[in-house]
Amino acid sequence: MGFNSTLGSLFSPFSSKLLLESPVAATPPPPLTAFYLEMECGNLGSAWETIADASASAGNYVVISAYGRFNTAAITADDIITLPFLIEEGGDYRLWGRVDSPTQSNDSFWVSLNGGAWTRWNNPNVGVGFTWSESPFSTFSLAVGSHEIRVAVREKETRLDKLYITKDGDTPSEIGGAGINC
Repeated sequence: MGFNSTLGSLFSPFSSKLLLESPVAATPPPPLTAFYLEMECGNLGSAWETIADASASAGNYVVISAYGRFNTAAITADDIITLPFLIEEGGDYRLWGRVDSPTQSNDSFWVSLNGGAWTRWNNPNVGVGFTWSESPFSTFSLAVGSHEIRVAVREKETRLDKLYITKDGDTPSEIGGAGINC
């Protein structure tokens, strides 16, 4: 028999059986309280296009360029991106979007949390490329479990790169971290 220090166990060189000396307790990771969601990895309605762009995180963003200025949220399934996610620690969260608004006529979209009312999200950073913009929700309470954010077209050519959901109160910067949904 030999001793495997990595597993803290005994094994037999003549058998594939592992003879445990004592159980090895794994420390679970801390709950995820801040994470990114890539827009192009969500469930995209057929009106959305994925565009390759080196300035976008993961090299892609999504956009609707065929139509649009919707002053009310008269939205069809083709116009919606659904982004499901899991909350491991309940509490108050903030939502940020990495958005490129080419002009003031192309600077907004609709957003809904957990099937709630559609809310207009205007990006104040116009004509400067991708920047982070805080959602109109300020903070919102999320319980442990499954949730979803839905995003829909309001003005064509508003480019959406990714979302950042945080309980930690921090502000995203640069390109942000990797999306957990790709």
